[in-house]
Amino acid sequence: MNLIIRSTIIVLLIISGFLLIWLITWNTGFQESIIQSVFTQDYPLRQTIDSRIHLIYTIFCGISFFFGVFLFIFFRKTTSPEILYLIISVLSFAFLSLRFPISLIIPSQHMIIPPTTIIKCYYFFYLFSISLFFLGGLFSNGIPFIKQNLLLSASFFISFIIALVIPLNYNGTLPATPTLFSYLGTLSIFIKFLEAAAVINYLAAARRNNNLQYILLSVSLLPILIGIESIYSLYSIPVMVVGIVLYFSGLVFFANRIYRIRLWN
Repeated sequence: MNLIIRSTIIVLLIISGFLLIWLITWNTGFQESIIQSVFTQDYPLRQTIDSRIHLIYTIFCGISFFFGVFLFIFFRKTTSPEILYLIISVLSFAFLSLRFPISLIIPSQHMIIPPTTIIKCYYFFYLFSISLFFLGGLFSNGIPFIKQNLLLSASFFISFIIALVIPLNYNGTLPATPTLFSYLGTLSIFIKFLEAAAVINYLAAARRNNNLQYILLSVSLLPILIGIESIYSLYSIPVMVVGIVLYFSGLVFFANRIYRIRLWN
């Protein structure tokens, strides 16, 4: 694990840890002090959010954070870019829990940080994490391991630029009940393209390496991606709970398959 990868993981660990603490301490003095520092004094929030939604987002953030910590400790000596990218992706997924405070924001001209900035952060981490799933598959298709820093940097800056320049209209709410595989906006369409490309990437690796284990990697990506879509595309408690289960089980299966492939190679 080189310095750039290690530094990226540590920074994400620290920030995602603070995000998890913030979600856990929601509606406490600690949380209110953060809200007031980000927005304005006595900033009003929508209080109509279902407490179960908050709980699901907190659980999702916790799974991402603690599973990332586990992978970081267990694979601290690995050189496999697929595993290293997985760690960074999982920790980046924790930031998708930003959707919870976004849904509570009331637009105000006195806000220190505009709502679109928080939405762009949400989409940046979404783009960054999904792109790493795709780029990780490239190493299984013959890209040299030495390129991992280059691809990581490219993924970061491209995701940042896209999230920065794409126009976002904010009207105070997020779509409540879109269909399972449908978001509004160009960014969401691009994210779905990356998700499909990540799955296809490992199918191509199976053919290139004549190894059926890569097909299992591709299959294990599906519950991860479907789980995320279920949590963040639908506003239904049962579906979101199923999404949490799919997300966690997919992560465990995906990490296990990569470990076995690299162990035998």
